[in-house]
This record gives sequence, structure tokens and C-alpha cells, in this order.
Amino acid sequence: MSGESQFLSSFSLEELFDPHPLIVQPNQLLLDVIEQMQSEQTSSEFAHQAKGYVLVSDNTSLLGMVTEAELIKIIVCKKDWQDTTIAEVVLRPSIYVQQKDILEFHHLVDYFTRYQTCYLPIVDSSHQLVGVISQKKVLLATGIDITERKQAEARLESQHRQTQLLAEITRKIRQSLKLDEIMQTAVTEVQQLLACDRVLIFKLQSNHTAIAVSESVLPGLPSLWGWEISAPLLQDDYLNQYRRGEVLALTDLNQTNLSSEIKNLLAQFAIQAKLVVPILIQDQLKGLLIVHQCSRRDWQSWEIDLLKQIADQIGVALSQAQLLNNLEELVQERTFKLTEINQKLEQEIQKHQETETALRESQQKLAGILDIAEEAIIAIDQHQQIQIFNQGAEKIFGYTATEVLGEKLDILLPEAFRSIHCQHVTNFGNSETISRRMTERNTTVVGLRKNGTQFPAEASISKLRSYQRHDSEEAKSGLIFTVILQDITERQQAEAALRRSEEQLRLITNALPILIAYLDVEQRYCFNNRPHKDWFGRSCSQINGCHLQEVMGQTAYQQVRPYVEIVLSGQPVTFELELSCLGKSRWISANYIPDFNSSGNIKGFFSMVSDITERIAVERMKSEFVSVASHEMRTPLTSIHGVIRLLAAGRLGKLSPSAQNMIEIAAKNTNRLTRLIDDVLDLERMESGREIIEQKICNAAELIQQAIDTMTAMAKEYQITLSSQATDLQIWADSDKIMQTLTNLISNAIKFSRPHSQILITAEQQNSEVLFRISDRGRGIPADKLESIFERFQQVDASDSREKGGTGLGLAICRHIVQQHGGKIWVESILGEGSTFYFTLPANPTS
Repeated sequence: MSGESQFLSSFSLEELFDPHPLIVQPNQLLLDVIEQMQSEQTSSEFAHQAKGYVLVSDNTSLLGMVTEAELIKIIVCKKDWQDTTIAEVVLRPSIYVQQKDILEFHHLVDYFTRYQTCYLPIVDSSHQLVGVISQKKVLLATGIDITERKQAEARLESQHRQTQLLAEITRKIRQSLKLDEIMQTAVTEVQQLLACDRVLIFKLQSNHTAIAVSESVLPGLPSLWGWEISAPLLQDDYLNQYRRGEVLALTDLNQTNLSSEIKNLLAQFAIQAKLVVPILIQDQLKGLLIVHQCSRRDWQSWEIDLLKQIADQIGVALSQAQLLNNLEELVQERTFKLTEINQKLEQEIQKHQETETALRESQQKLAGILDIAEEAIIAIDQHQQIQIFNQGAEKIFGYTATEVLGEKLDILLPEAFRSIHCQHVTNFGNSETISRRMTERNTTVVGLRKNGTQFPAEASISKLRSYQRHDSEEAKSGLIFTVILQDITERQQAEAALRRSEEQLRLITNALPILIAYLDVEQRYCFNNRPHKDWFGRSCSQINGCHLQEVMGQTAYQQVRPYVEIVLSGQPVTFELELSCLGKSRWISANYIPDFNSSGNIKGFFSMVSDITERIAVERMKSEFVSVASHEMRTPLTSIHGVIRLLAAGRLGKLSPSAQNMIEIAAKNTNRLTRLIDDVLDLERMESGREIIEQKICNAAELIQQAIDTMTAMAKEYQITLSSQATDLQIWADSDKIMQTLTNLISNAIKFSRPHSQILITAEQQNSEVLFRISDRGRGIPADKLESIFERFQQVDASDSREKGGTGLGLAICRHIVQQHGGKIWVESILGEGSTFYFTLPANPTS
């Protein structure tokens, strides 16, 4: 039996038929057809049948057939295939075979060979489609050329998957705006379809680099997702090639002439073969579709064509994403503008409402101000008739508003001023200025009260043109003049009184024998009295405005400059010095008092300077007299005191009790006179500067103990306890002088303390000084005596010198000693509770 007979006997013709061919209308788009093919092939009923063709029919006749391979070729080669209908790509006329003509196997082979087709439609005698026979099924049925059959099957399967991939990407581009999902689908499907190691999509960035945004890679290989590439992979030569749409296909990295830098870079990821397809949008390079193989690979033309077509579709997706992004930005911008306009509109409405509210409030406030204002506020029209007359005007002029409204303004003016004022208002009304102050506020006019009395006034006048609405139009209704007037009778009286007071003050200051002046912060004279002329030979007007140095001279200014700087720092200062001024030397006593403004800043200072040249001369004469007298008195007083001591001791015979008492009184008084003369001489030496102190390092505790030992006998006599609290502190002092100071202060404390009380002497470190305290529980010192007791011959009570035996010079001497050491001395006291004397001394030579 022949092969054909065996074939026919083993297979019936119906078994080779595809009884459910895919039939589409001629006006359907290619994209819809591809999706329909995918839907047919993935349905459960026909999942085992791979449709590799589609029949085109208009419901009346068969127009033609398009195979899957032909569809792939069209998609690859035709850029606008999405908008193409299936009828436009039918490449062959309608071919079909009647079922009755297929009697032998070779008949089928002849038809496949004659029509060069893989699919053959079969019709019955009525030309109704029975089914479609595929060359693949015939080959499977006959077992002819198994190798070629498998290769054909592989090609058909590959073509089928290519069609599916393109359809899937195209469908997602049309149905989805999720760019990441589209690109991930592309790399995943391509990696599976081409059976390659890695597929990536790189997106170009503005800084001439590219970053991997999608990737599909075999497990175990390193991922490049998020990796950024630059030179050398994006050098100008490669970029220009990509911008022209050219593909870079590397079969074997070892057999290319790439630079060693690029080879080393690719070798890090074990890349041996590489395929790079540019992604263009309107001829602009936007990205790269890259396929990697970790072994040598010959890239097929259909693989390149497929990647180019996929790159085109990704470009479409990128373009759509860009359009969407632009659209979103535009919508956002429009929304922002609308929101902004809406906000402005709301703000305008709110401002309008606020303006109306403010206007109402302003009108209410204005009405209130008009009512409570102390000034007279009078409004007149262009005929100078009174329209507004407030309460202030009623008080000033004595009229009620009812009496003057509608009257001429002349009723408020003396007759002598009426015509002048009328002309003045008329001229002002004809000027171009709409609203302004007509006269200065300090211009004085005269008003006329209801009782006929005249008064000085300060007035201003302004004008405003008013408008009224008629039939939705504004029309001028005339001028309104507003007069604001204030009675300045009391102010003029006060100014006159002030001028008289200033004149009296000037007379007084001019009569005083001291220099009185006021200088501003720039040390320029603002006021000076007449004695300045006697001192400096210039009148008061010539001195005002001059700098202090210009008036005093360079030498004198340098002497007082430190004190001027102190007072300008905000501190009052008092000083005495011998001034060399304009070739003449004189002693002065000066007080500088700072003057502050309302903000607390210094704005100048008052200066009061007295000529004390005569006083200094008298004091010198007195000092010299006291010194001479004291020296002259000391010798005879010493002799008298010696004789009295001899008498008191009975060396010249026994005296009667009364005589003995008189001798003791005389001895006591001569002893007091001797101490007084010693104190006077000591103080005179200190004040004259002849007393030199010899400072050295001393121990404060030792000095206090020595003073206590010296005064212990006196303390016992007065029933007083002396105690101390002092550590071994060092002081820089003349030990004899400090002993004199301590004994003087302790002696005073003993004299004025109550019996059985305690006197405490302490010393403590305070920074670079040592502070001494002598505290008693005596009668205390009145507050008005706390400063004066340090002057010579000053005591709290005049009877103290008689009762306590003091000279009145001890504290003055103490002050001079402490000041010579660079320290300070003072006293704090509560009357009836006791006193504490303080003084400070330097702890070391540097302090």
C-alpha cells in the first residue's frame, strides 16, 4: 500500500481540520486582532491549539488570510501599525480548496506547494467554510522530516511568543499609565523569550548619565537595578550611534576592539555578549534597552528587530508618561492659579468687608472725636456757612450748635479780621490743591466769643471736595472747609511766665560767682552764665555752640577731660584740681551732673565750677600756722606736763587732797593736749605728702592680734571683751600705719561700747583685697553723721571730747592712712544697736 493510502487510511480529513478558525472583520485594527488571537489561544477550550493565522471575512465571502509570521513582519516594519486595519495588510488573495478535490495525500502537498502557504482553508460544495488544514498537522500526521518539523515548530512558537509579547506591551501602553509596570513587563518577557541572562532598561538623565530603572535577571547573577553608568559606556561615539537609532550588538567581548576600560567594567558582571537598542522619542535619545549574555552569543536579526519594535513601544510609553506628566503639571498649575484667584477673590471680599466695617467704625470714632475733642472743629461750605460745630467749639466760643449752624463764619471773628479771612478762604478754594493744611499750626489768629471777648487762637484750615451720586454717576457737590481751632490764652500766659522765669533764672545764675553751664553730648556749650566772660573773655552768645576745648584751651581741657568722659558715661563726678587756663593758674572745685533723655540715654551734662584759689591759700596758711603753732607749743607743753607729773608723784612734797586732785586734772588735760598736738602734726604731714609709707608683705592675723594685745588693758578698764576671727592672710601694707589704724578704731569701739559687751575684729579675702571689720555693740551713729565723722575735729556728740577724751582727729588719720594704701574706709551703723567700721587693703603689690 502506498504512503498516501496509508496516510488516508490512518487519518480522516476531518481530523486534520481546525474546525474553529479565527475570523475577523476587514475593518478591525491590527492591535484588536492580535488581542483577539491572544484571547483565543489562552481560553480553556482552545488552549491546546495555537492559532498561527487569521481569516478575513465580510460575513458573505472569504477575503483573505494573514499568518502570524506576516503579522510579526508588519509590526516590526510598519511604525504606525496600531492605526492599520487588517484589510490593509492582507498579502494574498482568497485561497481555498473544496473538500471534494482532496482525494489523495499528494493533493494536499500540491496545494501547499502551489500556494506557498502553511494554512489551507477547506470549503464544501456550497463554498461554506468547513475548516482549515495546517501544514504542521500534516507533517505531524505523516512523520516527514522530524528535525525540520521541530525547527519549524520552534520558529512558529517563537513567532507566536513574539506576537504575544508585542501585543501585551501594546495593550498595557493603551490600557495603563503605569510606566514602571510596562517597562518591567517588557524586560521580564524579553528575558524569557530570548533566554538571555539579563535585560535592563536604562533611562538617560540630565547630567549625561543613565540609571537602570527596570531589570530582569537570572537568579545568582548580580543585579544592576538602580546602577548609574557614565563614561566610558556613554562616550560621545556611542551616544552619537544611539542618537542615530543604531543598535550595538556585541557577540563576544573578547573578540571586539573595545577599550580595556570598558572590557574591565563589563567583566565585573561576567558579561560576554551584549545587545543595546536605543529608545527614541521624536529622534531624541531617552533611554537604552540592553540585553546581557554571560557567554558568547550570535544575535539573530529577528531578535534585533523584535527589540527595536519593543524599544519603539517603550518610547511610546515614555512619551505618553511625559504627556501625562505635562498634563498633570498643567492641571496642577491651573488648579493653583484657580486656587490663587479664589483666594485673592476671598481676600478682596474680606478686605471689602473689613473696609466697610472700618469705615463704619471710623465714622463712629470721628463722631466721638468731634464730640469729645477739646479743640474747636468747625466745618463750613463754599459760602462760608457753618455746617458742623462740635462741643469743643461750644466751650471755646460760648455758642450752642443750634445758634450758629447755617450762620456765616464771621460771627466767630472780630470785625477787623472778617474781610481778610473771607478773601483767604476764597483764594484757597480756587487753588489746585484738593486737601492740605492751609496755615501752619503755630499761626496765631483772633477769635470772638459770644460775650464779645477776644482771645488768641491757633488754627488750621483744610478743604475737601464732596461728591454725590445721581443716576449711578458721581457729581461734584461743592467744597467743604474744616477749621480746627484751639484757644491758646493759657499757653501764651504760661509761655510768658516761662520767659519771665528764665530771665529771673538767668539773672540769678549771672549773679552767682560760679561758672554754670550746660553742654551736650558732643561737649558743646548750650548754656552759660555771665561769669564765663570774666574767666574766658568771651560773651555768653560767643561761647554757646563752641566746644569745651575751644573755650578752655588745650592744656586745661586735657586736665578736665577724664572727668568729662566719666560724666558722659552717666556718672556724676566731683573733683578739685589746679587748672592752668589761658595762661593763668587757679584752683577749682567742679561738679559734673549727667542729663538723660526719656530713653535713658545721656544727652548732655550740667557743669558747676567754683574758683577755690583763695580757699586753698587760706587752708595752706592754716596748715602752716597749725604746724608752726603745734611745734612751738610742744616744747613748753612737754615741760609743763613733766613738772605736773613730778608734783603728782609727790617728788616736791606731799600735797593736800584738793591740791592732789587739781594736779591729776592738770596732768590728764596736758596729756590730752599732747596727744592732740601729735595727731595734728601727723595729719598735717599726711595731707602735705611728707609722710611716706613703707609697704611690705604683712600677716593680717598677726597685726590684729598685736592691736588686741595693745588695747587689752583699756578693754579691761571698760569691761569689754576683744575677740578676732582672721586667718593667715597676706597684705601689702606699712605695718606701723595699719597698727595705728586698728588701735584707733578699736579704741573708739571700746569708748562707745556698753560694759560686758564684745568687740569683734575680722579679716577676710575679697578678690585682690583684704577686708577688715571692727564691730561693736555700742550706741551707734546717726545716718547723717556716717560721712562727716571722718573729717577732722568731727564727733557724733560735742561732749564726747570731754567725756571720752578724744581729739576728733583719729578717724581722719585712719582715712588718710587707708587711702595712702589705695584702700577704702567706711562705716555702717544702726542707731542704738552698734556700728561696724570697714576698710580694705591690697593683698599684694600688683593689686
